[in-house]
Amino acid sequence: MSFTVALELPTGALADLIGRRYTVTLGWLLRAIGGFILAFCFDGLSLSVGFILAAIGDALISGADQALIYDSLQELGRKKEMQQVAAKKSLLFQMAIVLASFPAGYLYEIWVGLPYFIYAISQLVTVVLFYLMQEPKIDSEIFTWKNYWRQTRQGFKELSKNCYVKKLSAFYVLVGGITWSTQYFFNQPFALSVGFSEIEMGWLFGTIRLINSLIIFKLTNLDKVLTKKRAFIGFPLLMILCYLPGYWVTKTSAVLLLAGATFASSARFDILGQYTNDEFNSKNRATALSSLNMLVSFLYILFMIGFGPVIENYSTQMVYTILGMMSLVLVLPLGVNLARKH
Repeated sequence: MSFTVALELPTGALADLIGRRYTVTLGWLLRAIGGFILAFCFDGLSLSVGFILAAIGDALISGADQALIYDSLQELGRKKEMQQVAAKKSLLFQMAIVLASFPAGYLYEIWVGLPYFIYAISQLVTVVLFYLMQEPKIDSEIFTWKNYWRQTRQGFKELSKNCYVKKLSAFYVLVGGITWSTQYFFNQPFALSVGFSEIEMGWLFGTIRLINSLIIFKLTNLDKVLTKKRAFIGFPLLMILCYLPGYWVTKTSAVLLLAGATFASSARFDILGQYTNDEFNSKNRATALSSLNMLVSFLYILFMIGFGPVIENYSTQMVYTILGMMSLVLVLPLGVNLARKH
């Protein structure tokens, strides 16, 4: 995780300089190679190499893929459809996870490396699809180290180029850091702490992911319902409702909290991603998006370190309640301030 965080900003600048299509294609290729190594790994060194290549690939893809989609839509005069496209992508992604979950155990029994091998093949297909895409017209430059460092600085400055963008960036990072940490780390221990078994968790999270994706897909097609003002108020309110009662919930009521927390995490990409893209210059878009993702990942790492003693001495339910307090004190005031602008 820390390796990927360190690469976020440099790879975003690379995408803005040499083109997003080439950067994303290279990222998926490295992920595929890493997957094949993991499938056939036989010692600690090969395991490390596989994960490192996958981490470099993740960093190359992060930010550049969103910039590629947004600038392509902008060139076609359809940039307002970014939320719908992102929601459709998310829906297909979640459906793929749900469908892949069923045969995964059987594939693992046949051969431990078989799930990684099949996953790597699917990533090679993605490499071909991205390579065949057409790069949108942006002001790319010839790569030099001078241009590279200048691009890095310019992209990071996009996050604070005016008062509104500065607050929007802070809002995105706080929402992303809190919801992503629960999605990828705290949700499963939280479900275990309230009484869900491993089998129940598989069905629970698969169902939640699928239902949430359908709701987001429908919501992003209702422009009159999903306004910026409602989104800026809705995110912190949802987070407060889903995290703050965490310490006191039962197994039954925990389902609602987990569903809401998962929804907020997925919607952050599909809804807030549109708002941040609208504010960034095309020339610096991939660098700016990578900078945002780097800050989200950094906050995620801080939560992993900081909440370790809380889980050890109390429970993951207490972590949920603390995150709810943070949403109330930090995220809600920012959301209200941003909503006033609209």
